[in-house]
Amino acid sequence: MTVPQQYSKKLIIGALALIVSLFLSPLGHALDSASDPAAETARLHTWLDKAYEEELAFTPESLTVLGRREHYDQLDDPSIEARDRRIAWYVDSVAAMEAEFDYESLDQEGRLSYDFWIYRLKRMQDTRKYRHLQLPMSQLQGLHTELPEFLINYHEVESAKDIQAYISRLGQIAPYLLTQLDEVQSAAQNGVRAPKFAYDTVIRQTRGFITGAPFDDNGDSPLWANANGKIDDLLRNGAITEREAREQRDAVRSLLLDSFGPAYAEVLSWFEGDRPLASADPRGALSMEDGNAYYAERLRYYTTTNMSAAEIHQLGLQEVARIHGEIRALMEEVNFEGDLKAFFNYIRDDESFYYPSTDEGRQAFKDETQFYLDRINKRLPEYFGVLPKAGLEVRRVEAFRERDGAAAFYQQGTPDGSRPGVYYMHLSDMGANNRSDLQTTAYHEGNPGHHMQVSIALERDDLPLFRSDVWYSGYGEGWALYAEQVAFEMGVYDNPYYNVGRLVSEVFRAIRLVVDTGIHALGWSEEQAVQYMLDNSAVPEASARSEIRRCIVWPGQATAYKIGMLKILELRRYAQTMLGDQFSIRDFHDLVLAGGSLPLEILENRVQQWVSSQQQFDATVRRGPYGVAHIKADDYASLGYGEGYAAAEDHVCNIAHALLQARGETSRYFGAGANNANVANDATVRALDISGQARVALDAQSPRIQRWIAGYTAGYNRYVAEHPGSRNDSWCSSAPWVRAVTPDDFMARMVHLALTLPRMGAAVAAAQPPGQTVAAATSNQPLLAQALDNAALQGMGSNGWAIGKDMSENGRGLLLANPHYPWYGANRFWEKHLTIPGELDVYGVVTLGAPGVAIGFNANLGWTHTVSASQRLVLYRLTLDPENPLRYRYGDTWREIEARELQVPVADGEDGIRLEPTTVYFSHYGPMLTLPNMAWDQEFAYTARDANMGNFWLLAQWMAMGQAQDLDTFIDAHRQFNAMPWVNTIAASKDGRALYLDNSTVGNLSSEAQDGWRSSLANDPLAAGLRKDRGMVLLDGSDPGNEWIDTGDTLVPGTVPFDERPAIERSDYVFNANNSYWLSSPRAPLTGASVLYGRTDAPRSLRTRMNVHMLENRYGDAGDNGRFSMTDVQKSLFENRGLAAELLLPGLKTACEQSPDDLARACEVLAAYDGSLNLDSPGAVLFREWLTRYEYAETLGDGSLFGEAFAASDPVDTPRTLGDRARAMEELARAVEVLDEADLPLDATLRDAQFAWRAGEAIPIHGGIRREGVANMQMVGNPSDSPISGIQATTIGDSRFLTDAGYPVIHGSSFILTLAFDDKGPVAEALLSYSQSGNPHSPHFADQTLLYSDKQWRPVAFHEADVAAATTSIRRLQSGN
Repeated sequence: MTVPQQYSKKLIIGALALIVSLFLSPLGHALDSASDPAAETARLHTWLDKAYEEELAFTPESLTVLGRREHYDQLDDPSIEARDRRIAWYVDSVAAMEAEFDYESLDQEGRLSYDFWIYRLKRMQDTRKYRHLQLPMSQLQGLHTELPEFLINYHEVESAKDIQAYISRLGQIAPYLLTQLDEVQSAAQNGVRAPKFAYDTVIRQTRGFITGAPFDDNGDSPLWANANGKIDDLLRNGAITEREAREQRDAVRSLLLDSFGPAYAEVLSWFEGDRPLASADPRGALSMEDGNAYYAERLRYYTTTNMSAAEIHQLGLQEVARIHGEIRALMEEVNFEGDLKAFFNYIRDDESFYYPSTDEGRQAFKDETQFYLDRINKRLPEYFGVLPKAGLEVRRVEAFRERDGAAAFYQQGTPDGSRPGVYYMHLSDMGANNRSDLQTTAYHEGNPGHHMQVSIALERDDLPLFRSDVWYSGYGEGWALYAEQVAFEMGVYDNPYYNVGRLVSEVFRAIRLVVDTGIHALGWSEEQAVQYMLDNSAVPEASARSEIRRCIVWPGQATAYKIGMLKILELRRYAQTMLGDQFSIRDFHDLVLAGGSLPLEILENRVQQWVSSQQQFDATVRRGPYGVAHIKADDYASLGYGEGYAAAEDHVCNIAHALLQARGETSRYFGAGANNANVANDATVRALDISGQARVALDAQSPRIQRWIAGYTAGYNRYVAEHPGSRNDSWCSSAPWVRAVTPDDFMARMVHLALTLPRMGAAVAAAQPPGQTVAAATSNQPLLAQALDNAALQGMGSNGWAIGKDMSENGRGLLLANPHYPWYGANRFWEKHLTIPGELDVYGVVTLGAPGVAIGFNANLGWTHTVSASQRLVLYRLTLDPENPLRYRYGDTWREIEARELQVPVADGEDGIRLEPTTVYFSHYGPMLTLPNMAWDQEFAYTARDANMGNFWLLAQWMAMGQAQDLDTFIDAHRQFNAMPWVNTIAASKDGRALYLDNSTVGNLSSEAQDGWRSSLANDPLAAGLRKDRGMVLLDGSDPGNEWIDTGDTLVPGTVPFDERPAIERSDYVFNANNSYWLSSPRAPLTGASVLYGRTDAPRSLRTRMNVHMLENRYGDAGDNGRFSMTDVQKSLFENRGLAAELLLPGLKTACEQSPDDLARACEVLAAYDGSLNLDSPGAVLFREWLTRYEYAETLGDGSLFGEAFAASDPVDTPRTLGDRARAMEELARAVEVLDEADLPLDATLRDAQFAWRAGEAIPIHGGIRREGVANMQMVGNPSDSPISGIQATTIGDSRFLTDAGYPVIHGSSFILTLAFDDKGPVAEALLSYSQSGNPHSPHFADQTLLYSDKQWRPVAFHEADVAAATTSIRRLQSGN
C-alpha cells in the first residue's frame, strides 16, 4: 500500500525545512557560544529539540503517546519506503549537526546528547540491514493488535475534533494493516515465517477484533465498544449533539464494516491458508541465512552493549548458579526440606501461593499490589531525590488483549500528568500469577521501576526532548529489574518468601539470558528451552512456554533485563568504589534516571563523567633521565591517580593484558591458544571466581586503601580516555581490550597475582572423571609438567642480601635487591618514587598494575623479596567411592565432588565468539588437578588447597612496610597482616640491623599431620617423588586430621601464625637465593619450621652456594677486612662468576687429557675459559652447551655430574668435583655439534650469543642461567610470543636453549638495587635491566638495557634536592584538567 499523498508531502517538506534551517543557522551566534561549553550545549539542545520535532512528524503516534494533539488524525506510516525516508532524513540531520557543532566545544551533557543522536542513527541503519529477517506479525507484535490498542488506550477524546481524528485514524488501519501483510507475505516467500503457535495467536487475535457488533451478534467488538464509549462521553459532556453522535457512530460503523473488517478478514484468511507451512518445531536465528549476524545485531539493539551471544549465555549460566545459591540459603532459613527443584515445585504448585480464579481473587490480587506500592512510596525519598509527579494506576488488561500467563506491563502517562501511568496485569488465569512474585513485579512495573523511570524522564524540562522520549530495553528493562533489588535493599520485603519471590524473579531474568541465546545462537528447540526454564525456576509451565515463545519471535529482547540490571549494578559499584564516603545512593539514582533512556554504553560514560566530577585529584609527576616517575601528592587518592596515569604511559598494554587475564578473558580476544591453554587458564580463573573474590577483597580494605585504588583506577582510565585507538602508539594500539576499568579490576589483578592455582590452568582443566573426554591442554604432558613448574614460580627467582653493621663498611645497613623476574609481559617491574609529605616517602618497584612499592626503601630501611621455597599449595589424594568417581571418602562419610560448568568465550574468526564448554571440578579443599603420574582414575583423584585463597592484604602490608620508621615497625607490619603470598623478605636498616623473614603464606598443618607425611615418604613413591623433585607435599585428603588448623591469629584462616614462620635477625648478614630458610644465615642455620616452609639438611642450588661464597668474601670483593661497601656489592654481583665452572672445569680439563683428537679444540677453549658469564669470556657458550646436556637436578647432586656427594655437614661446598668423565666427554662432543650447527666458533662469547631482543634490536647481555651457579642470573628462552621482542626464534638442534637468535633473555636480573645509608639517609644506585617503558616508541624502552649491558649503574634520586636536580619533565595531573 502507498502512503497518503498529503502525508508524504508534509513529511518531506518538514524534513527539508529542517535540513535547510540547520545548515543556515547563524554562524556568528555559533562563534559567540563556542567559547562557553554550557552555552554551546544549550544551543545544541535547542537544535536537537527542533530536529526532534521534525522527526516526530514521522511518528504521529509518538506525539499522541506524549499527550500532544499534532497530527492527531494520522497514524504512523508502516511502509518500508517511509522507514527509509526517515533514515535518510536522519542521515542528513547528523551531517548537519556535525557541520554546525564542534564536539570539543560542548560540555559533558552536550557531548552525551551529541553521541546519543548519532547512536540512534547507527542503530536504525543496523536494524535496516536485517529487517528482512524480522517477523512483522506474531503473537507479540503486529499492527493487527497494536493499532486498535493504540486507539483504545492512547487516543483520548475530549472534543468533536478529537472524535473526528479518531475516525480518521480508524480509516487508516485497513490500508496500513494490508501494507504490513504485504511485508509478511514477502518474508514468507523468502522462507521467513513465524512459528505455528504465533499463527494460531494471530488468527485468534485477528478474529477477536471482528467478532461482535457491528460484525455479528456476539456482543460488541473492541473498537465498536470503545468508539461508542468515547462518543457517549462527548454526548454526556455536551461536546457534541445527538445528531453529531449519530453521524459519528455511522461513520465508525461504516469504516468497521467496509474497510476495517475486510482488511482483518484478508489477514485472517492469509494466516489460516499459510498456517500449514509454518513450523511446529521452530528454531531460532541460527537456522536463518545470516542468522548469526542478525542475532548479534538484535543483541546490540536491545542490550545496547557489544556483548556476544556466547558471553551472554555464559553470564546467564553464572547468574543462574549464583542466584540458586542465594535461594538455597533462604530454603534453610524457612526450614524447607528438599532440593532446589522440590522448592521450585512447592512454590509453583502449592495453592497457598495463588489467589482463586474468581472476581474476588482477582480483586484481592490487585488490592495487595496496591498495598505494596503505597507502602514503598513512603520510603522512596530515602533513596531518590527526585520523585515522579504523575500518578500510577493498577489495572487488569482489557479482555480483547488479555492472554493467559502473559507478563504484566507498564504503560506510560503523559508529561503533564493528565494521563497517569498504568500497571497492567493479565488476570484471566490466576494460576499463572504466583503471589510470591506479586510484590517484586509491582516494584518492577511501578515504583521504583518503570513508572518512576519513565515519568521522571518525561517530566524533565532541561533535556532535549528526544532523550526523554526514546526507549532502549537495556536501560529501560534493566532499571526495572534493578529496582526490584533496590526495593529489597530498602527493607520492604516482609518475610523470607517475599525475598524468595524476588530471587525467583531475578533467576527468571537470568534464565532468559540462557534460553534466548540457547535458542538463537546454539540451536535449542522450544522444548529444550522450556525444560531448562522449568528445571531452574518456579514459573508454571504455561508461563514458561509463553516466555520461550516470546524469545523465539522476539530475538534478543529478553536479554535486556538482566544485562541492563547488571550494568547498572556494575556502574553503582564503580561509583561506590571510586567515591568511597562521598558516594550518595540518592545522587546516583537521580543521575541515572535524569538522563533518559540511554544506551548502556552512553550511560556508562555519563556515570564515569559524574564520578570524575565528584573526585578531586592533584598529583605531580616528575621524571628523570631514565623515565623513573617521582609522584607527589597530598593524599592517597591523588597519589594513586598519578601512579595509574604514569604507569599507563609506560605500560598501558601490559597492564590491560594483566587485567584481561585476571578477568578470565584471554580467550575472548586472543583465541584458544596452543593446546587450548588460554581456555584452560580462563576456565580456572572463572571457576575460582577471581572477580568475586576481588569484590570481597576491595570491600575489606581500609578507606585509605580503597581511595588509593580508586585514584589509581581514575589515573589509568584518564590515560586510556586521552589515548583512544591509534593515539595509543604502543603494541596494543586500537586493541578493543584496552578500555576503562574499575577498582575491582585492579583488585582482581592483585588477587590473581597472589594465588598459585590460576598458574596451573592446564592441570585444573585436565582433571576430568574417568571416561570423560579431555581437551588438548589436558592430555598434553609437557603442559601438565609446566603447571608444576608454575606452581613453584619457576623462573621467578631472586637474590637478596641484607648486610648488618658488623660487615658493612660504615657500620650501617646495606641491601642488595636482585629479583629475577620476567623481561616480558605483565610481571615486569615498574620503578617509582611515591611521596605524601608527612605520610609516605618510599622508592622502589612493583609489578605492573598495582599501586605502591613492593621492593624498595624509605628513609629508614630498605627491603627486597625473593621467591620462597615454601609450599603455598598442598596437594591431597582422595580415595574415591568404587561405585562413583564423583564421591570421595572423608573420615567416616562420603563427600561429593562439585562440578562447575562453564562456557568460556573464545575468539572465533574475525568478529565471532564461540563458547567452549568446560567443567571444573572441586573438592572441599579446592579444585581437582591432573598432573604427571596423578591422573583421576576409579581409585584416586587429586585436589589442592591454596593458602592464599582469601589473602587480600598485600597492598595493606606494602603500605605499612613503606611507612615503617625502623626495623621493629617493619616487623610489626608483617606480624599484623601476614600477607606476603609467596616471597621471603630481606631487610636492612640504617642502624645496621639485618633481617630475614619467610613470611610467605602456608597452611597450618598439625604436628601430627606433618609427622604422618614424613612417615608416608618411606612407602609412598608418589609423595616421595613430589617432595624430592618439586618440594611439594602430598597428603591423604580422606583423613580429616590433614585439615589446616585455624588459630584465629591470622587474617587468612588456617595459615601459620607469624611467630611460627621462619625469621632471623643478624648483625653480620642474611640472604636468600630461593632455597628454603635453612641457610639464610649460614653461620646460624634455621630449622624447626613447618614442613611447608621447605627442606633443611638438603642440597642447595649452585646459585645459593655462590651467594654464600660472595658474602663470605671468598673472592676478596670486600677487601681484606671483609666489610662491604655499596661499590663492593655491585662489583661482586657483576663479576658474574659461575660456581659450576669453578667446581667442574678442573675435572673437565683432566678429562680432556684423554679426549679424542676431534675434541682437542674444544678442550683448548675450555682450558682457557675463565669460568665467568661476562660478555667477553671466550668459551662461555661452549661450557653452557656442555653443562645443559645434564638435567638441572644433577647440579644438586643427582646423576653423574658430580663426583663427591652432598653432605649436610658441608652444604655450601658439596656436591663438588666432576663425576663421570666419560659421559662428560660424550656431552662435550654433542655440545660441539650444536655450536657447529649454530655456526658459532667454539670460543664464542656471550657477546656473540646472549641478547636482550628489544623490537628486533639485539643488545648483548651478561649473566648466566641457573645451572651455571651465577648470582647475576639471566634465564634464556624463546620470546617469540612477545609483541615487543621483534623476533621469531627457532631452537638449534637438540640444544636446550640456543636458538638462531642466540640465547634470548626472557627473565632474570630485573630491578637491581644497591642501597646504603650515610648521615643524610639512604644512598642508592640501581638498574632496571629491561628499562622503564614497554612501548617500543619510548626513549625509555631500552636505555637502561644498554646501561646494564655496559655494567653502568645509575644513581637513584630520593632526596628532594636530588630529585629536583635530575628532573627532565614535570606534569601536574589534576582531575578535570
